[in-house]
Amino acid sequence: MNRLTTARSRLATSLVALATAVALAGCGSGGKDAGGEVKTVRIALTGTTNSSNMPLFTALGKGYLEEAERRLGVDVQLVPMSTGNDLMTALVAGEVEMCVCNSFQVMKLSAEQHDLLSVFEMYDGAGFVFVGGKAKVPVARTFPDLHGTVFGYTREGSSGQAYGNGMLEKHGLKPGTDVKGVALGSQDAFLAALQSGRADWIAMDSFSASLAVSENLGAEFHNSNDVADYGPVAGRLLGNGLVTTSGFADANPQVTQTIVTALVHGLTDVKQDAGDPAAALAQVTPEFRDARAKNPAAWPVEWELVSKSYVSNDGMYSAQELQDTRTFALASKAIDPGDADVDLATYFVNTYAEQAYRDLGLTPVGAGRS
Repeated sequence: MNRLTTARSRLATSLVALATAVALAGCGSGGKDAGGEVKTVRIALTGTTNSSNMPLFTALGKGYLEEAERRLGVDVQLVPMSTGNDLMTALVAGEVEMCVCNSFQVMKLSAEQHDLLSVFEMYDGAGFVFVGGKAKVPVARTFPDLHGTVFGYTREGSSGQAYGNGMLEKHGLKPGTDVKGVALGSQDAFLAALQSGRADWIAMDSFSASLAVSENLGAEFHNSNDVADYGPVAGRLLGNGLVTTSGFADANPQVTQTIVTALVHGLTDVKQDAGDPAAALAQVTPEFRDARAKNPAAWPVEWELVSKSYVSNDGMYSAQELQDTRTFALASKAIDPGDADVDLATYFVNTYAEQAYRDLGLTPVGAGRS
């Protein structure tokens, strides 16, 4: 069994069990130039057509990352993986230099003294859309209606389960008692689970939700991409971010800054097209467009669901967002009470995004700093 497989096995039971691998996290396997910065940067992410990564795919589609690669002579490689746990495992084990990872995980591992640094917020909110199926009538439309239903998600311990449980707790429902849970295995099982009634409602990614809605298999009743929807209950929540290690960032400041600048540029373009699904789709990667061509009627629905997570985002971390996200992570049991003492500003930094806005001559518009 290789090192990554071993680490992934450990992470299935406890992310913090990877402490022995932290020393490797700042060491990229790519060669270095005379200035000492790496020439290959691997970014782990869950798939290369996930609409929650639109700033990245727009930076690729518009050539911002390619331009940066030419200027620095660095090769940025995307490494798709199956789950969020896989991403964080790969980063901590030194198998990749960066990942697009969940903020709850960063908080959890930072409390355990892991060398993590979140340098750019990809989107606001939890990234899930709750869709109620039609196999059970009436379909739930509000959280109090969910009593006695079955909640579906990918895997036990997944961020979708954590967010759903947190929202249930916020509305006075006890997960596992008032609302049963079922692990469906993967996103591919979502639509069939709605049709069969295996799950009454599911925490879906925006793409799956758009298919369910456009094919009339279910109805959306909560969108955690929209601060107007989740904010009154959960406050300002951080979504996934571009995460590296302070060791890597310190050793490779130009590379780190250049990648973040490309992402800020991509985010700015995405926000400009928030009301225009066709324009947003036109500027991403061909692979992303091809994936949406199979279900053209679903893309406008998906973009309506996910675009709100970009409108409220400026790529940076406010004190209010950090506080609210930690509070919600505690409520959803994504982190333990003992994890709440860490100074999150040490691990969620705005330095690179602030410099990117200066370099691009742009003004941040979004959550605002506080």
